[in-house]
Amino acid sequence: MNFRMLQENLRNTLWERIDAGDLTGLRLAEQTGFKQAHISNFLNRKRGLSLEGMDKVLNVQHLSVLDLIDPAEVNKRASILPASEDEFDNVVVADAHIAASEAVIMSMHVKEMLKFKKSFLKRLKEAMEGNRSDWNAL
Repeated sequence: MNFRMLQENLRNTLWERIDAGDLTGLRLAEQTGFKQAHISNFLNRKRGLSLEGMDKVLNVQHLSVLDLIDPAEVNKRASILPASEDEFDNVVVADAHIAASEAVIMSMHVKEMLKFKKSFLKRLKEAMEGNRSDWNAL
């Protein structure tokens, strides 16, 4: 998803409201303080809006940038595990390089999700790597 796609999704949302009779180009121009020709050029893909212009349109139309993002794109990049409602917890399986290098694992990197009893997971201890008896304390 890039800025141009956000603008295109904003255009589509505005056209839906215009087609439904909930909005007109003139009304949008009045709300934003833009000239009607500027709004018309935007709606008809003759020009884009600046970031500030998009912010104005989003504000007066009570929209968020999240309203312009495809839900499938959001879900693909989501990093929140489904809540566990029973005695089981979800454990994510991902490539080692992703798990080691990323602070948050996005759903698009999840190979599978396994369920384990919470009591079992609490009993697990970290595996000791190497012989630590020859380490020097500071």
